[in-house]
Amino acid sequence: MKLKHIPENEKLIKQSLKIKESASIEIDEYTSYVQENTGQKISREDVIVSMIRTFLEDDKKFQSWKKGRANGHQKDSILTQESHQLQPSL
Repeated sequence: MKLKHIPENEKLIKQSLKIKESASIEIDEYTSYVQENTGQKISREDVIVSMIRTFLEDDKKFQSWKKGRANGHQKDSILTQESHQLQPSL
């Protein structure tokens, strides 16, 4: 299981978004997987939050960029520096 932590008692901020049906089904299945493997009754919402946090924590270039901003360093976009563009997934 890739999730590093499950959120506990953190203030929630309401967000709204639309996702593809296939992604919604996968999230429901992953929620069941987490529940079965941890023995915890975790909500779909908590699984989504944990997935996002795990993704962001594992993105080393993002962490480096964020650290640079926190230290007051202005840098060009990492994507621009490396001539990469995000490609939409179909």
